[in-house]
This record gives sequence, structure tokens and C-alpha cells, in this order.
Amino acid sequence: MNSTVSGDSSYKTIVYAYTAGVLEPQKTTPALFDTVKYVEVLEGEIEQGKFLDMPINAVAIQADYLDIDGSNLAGKIKNAYEKYRLEAEK
Repeated sequence: MNSTVSGDSSYKTIVYAYTAGVLEPQKTTPALFDTVKYVEVLEGEIEQGKFLDMPINAVAIQADYLDIDGSNLAGKIKNAYEKYRLEAEK
């Protein structure tokens, strides 16, 4: 996992890697999130039971087929995401 906070602290980018091998068709990985907690509020600022929208953008990268370098798994994950990010910005 690699985590980066934006310069203005308005969002966080988290990169996860599934490293247990190739995922077969129709198979799934474990959930990335079970809960999300927002703790920077005072009691009473948000009504109890109120649902809030929290945008989450997800992207899957098949890194086995990317031309990446990095001597360890963490380096390969970071390089794969950086390559994706640069392509997405074009």
C-alpha cells in the first residue's frame, strides 16, 4: 500500500496491490474498505444516521504487462501507478 495526501490536504490517494497471483475470471479480491470514518467534526454537526456522499475513484492496473522497473514490489507498484497517472493526464 502506498498513501499520498494532496498538497492542500483535501484528498488522499491510496494505492493497493493484489499480489497473490493472476485473478481468474469471475473471482474477486477481498474488500478494500469495510468502513470509512470521518473524524474532523464536532458532535452535533452532522445529524445521527445521516448518509453522506464520499466520491471514491477506483482504477485497476494489470502490472504484469506494463514496462515497469523497480527492484522490489513496492517500487513496481509505485512505478505502475505513476505510469497510469501520467497516461491519464494526457
